[in-house]
Amino acid sequence: LISKVIGLMSYTTDRQSVDDAQQSEVICSQLNFVRRLAITEDKIGAALRQELQNNPFLLNNLASILEDTRSSPQLWKPAMDIIAKLAWDEEARQEIGSAQVITGKLMHAFLGRRGEDTSMYYDQPLRMVAGEALAYLSIGSAANCSAILKEPGYDVIKGLKDMLCGIEYRYLAAS
Repeated sequence: LISKVIGLMSYTTDRQSVDDAQQSEVICSQLNFVRRLAITEDKIGAALRQELQNNPFLLNNLASILEDTRSSPQLWKPAMDIIAKLAWDEEARQEIGSAQVITGKLMHAFLGRRGEDTSMYYDQPLRMVAGEALAYLSIGSAANCSAILKEPGYDVIKGLKDMLCGIEYRYLAAS
């Protein structure tokens, strides 16, 4: 079932011939299904996350959704949440961190580009899940931390410092 849903997500990211609103709903349903699997706790949750991680197409599909200019924050939030939950696993963390598209989109949603106020574009829940995903990706991974710090167009230290001064994102910025 997991392979079929992920395979369908791959098929549906090419939306040239289908109504965008309908296609968006289908993709959102698929993402929310995979998200529910990823957030399952205990041994069953660990087994489901392992199964998701082992699927060779999932990260590519998530990256395609995040990269697609026609998709919306409605699709990005569950995709980022799946990424955050998969990043609980050290092996998955390394694989996700190597996907520059994913790191770049997470950075954009959480911090925004230099001088850009992301609150104009993204709501708080999206920024929170992007920050959570970045926090999990950076845990115990010098390579991911380095990739985050070197992401072009971002002043990560300044952005985190500014968030620490506020209340809304203080915990995530500290993480």
